[in-house]
Amino acid sequence: MIQLTKTKNDAEQFDLIYVREMFGSIPDWDAFLRQCWASLRPGGYIEVVEHSVTPIWDDDTSLGPIYALWEQTMAQVEQVSGRSFSIWRESTQVLEGSGFQDITKRSYKWPISGWNTDPRLRELGRLNQLRLLQAIEDIFLRHLTSTMAWPYDAVQNFIERIRSTIRDEQRHLYQPVTVVYGRKPCPSSEIL
Repeated sequence: MIQLTKTKNDAEQFDLIYVREMFGSIPDWDAFLRQCWASLRPGGYIEVVEHSVTPIWDDDTSLGPIYALWEQTMAQVEQVSGRSFSIWRESTQVLEGSGFQDITKRSYKWPISGWNTDPRLRELGRLNQLRLLQAIEDIFLRHLTSTMAWPYDAVQNFIERIRSTIRDEQRHLYQPVTVVYGRKPCPSSEIL
């Protein structure tokens, strides 16, 4: 574990702050970004990489009833916990509201499983599928047992239904991903 300790002279010590997959973890993004701002040197950058917790699709290979339950459950967790699971949609506005400049947003589609015909995207989909199959319990277990007070067995059943959907290569699922970065302004007298 790395612990950073700041002294009075250590403010604005970082050139880059990289934030990835913090959905559902940060209770107040505005306060978090104020801390990031205070820790960045003038001219320093912040990059936020987030994705949707629920998959989407562009054709008729829907998830069926589990999708509606999955989406509804995540909306309830977000409402009860007050923690954003949709920061991937909001990060541009949040960075703008925090005073960052030169904000750039890039959007991607991470396939889930090897359904894609493009070899590169097929490999990405398989890696993403493996990542999700391993991480899905981490994403849901705490939120559903503590925040939503679901019984452990009900959570495990829900997780297994989601895993089954993720394994199904007949469904053309992907996760929308945003990569958003911005710069802390420099005083006009400073040159980078």
